Amino acid sequence: MKNQFLKSISVLLVLTALLISCSSDNSPEDNNPLYGTWLYNRTLDYVNGELSYIHTPEECSLNDSYTFLSNGTYTHSDFGFDSNNNCSKILENDEEGTWKHLGNDVYEFIDMTNGVNEQWGPVTIVFTDDDTIQMIYPQDNGASHNDEFRRKK
Repeated sequence: MKNQFLKSISVLLVLTALLISCSSDNSPEDNNPLYGTWLYNRTLDYVNGELSYIHTPEECSLNDSYTFLSNGTYTHSDFGFDSNNNCSKILENDEEGTWKHLGNDVYEFIDMTNGVNEQWGPVTIVFTDDDTIQMIYPQDNGASHNDEFRRKK
């Protein structure tokens, strides 16, 4: 009986160790709420923590988007009016690159469009609710430029 109890405990410990080791193999990015497509909403500028300017874009710019995939890549599309005053993509090809969550709310991006490999960031991304993020770009003078995006439904 004592042997059976020890075997049961041993099996339980081994299974627990396996579960812990398997779950530690999972990246913290497995459930990153940033995944998905985000549409531009507006820009907010702050000076010394006070809101100083709100830019509400024209309707065409509301098509600007970022799509963040779980494999660490992103695409970015910019829209504007063409010479015929039609809303269309500004660039023929989307900006493409990689992104990395550095911890807390800080992210790093590398624009790999046309082999550029230009790093930008770190950028703070704050979720103001489940469907709204602000990408915060701090300025040298203590101000910040915040682009707000809403989750595409």
